[in-house]
Formats: sequence, structure tokens, C-alpha cells
Amino acid sequence: MKNLEEKELKHVINRYLKKLGIRIDIVGFKYLAVMLKEKNNKNFSCSFYTDIAEICKTTASRVEGAIRYITQIHQEELKEHFQVNYKITNKVLFELVKNELQEELESLVWNRSFCRKWNVKT
Repeated sequence: MKNLEEKELKHVINRYLKKLGIRIDIVGFKYLAVMLKEKNNKNFSCSFYTDIAEICKTTASRVEGAIRYITQIHQEELKEHFQVNYKITNKVLFELVKNELQEELESLVWNRSFCRKWNVKT
């Protein structure tokens, strides 16, 4: 993921969250997107809420609550998407999304590398 420019990474994350059906107009969308961008190579920690709160100029409890709201209103859709039968919490959501997103981003980086190597225009 380090090869992707920051702006493009943000775009890929936003597109992915929209694909999951998470509405862009809820505050948790922004917080989750920032968390994924800033913490994409780390395992979940409750300190993430404080870190994201500082970036977004809010409180850690607002960040946690806004992401929890996503898991509550999208619980069934998320379970179906990730093909799991257990409750999706903030931590679980972060880890599931992070893993899928990393696969998508690695594929994107690999495809670009391939295209450059073989002089294929995209």
C-alpha cells in the first residue's frame, strides 16, 4: 500500500466503504475511512479512537460511537458481505475491512507494476 499516493488511497478506501453500503453522509464513514488510511498496517487498538479523534478534531468517544453506529445499522449486510455468523463489532469491522482492502490494494499495485513492466496503457 505504500506505493499508492495518499489521495488515491483515500479514494480506494471511500469507494470500498460505499461498496459495503455504508452511507457517506454519516460521521462514522469519515472516521472509519481515516482509521483505515492511518492504521492500515496495524492491528486494532482502542488507542486508535484517540488518534483518529485528534486528526478529526473530536473526541475518542464520538469516534467509537460513530463507528459503532455503522456496525449496528449495517449488521446484517456486513455479516452477509463477509460471510460470517458472529456479531460484527468495531474491532471486527476494522479487521475484516482492512484485510479485504489490503487484498484489493495489493492487486491494484501488482496490476500497475505489470502494466509498467509490459508497457500496457491503462
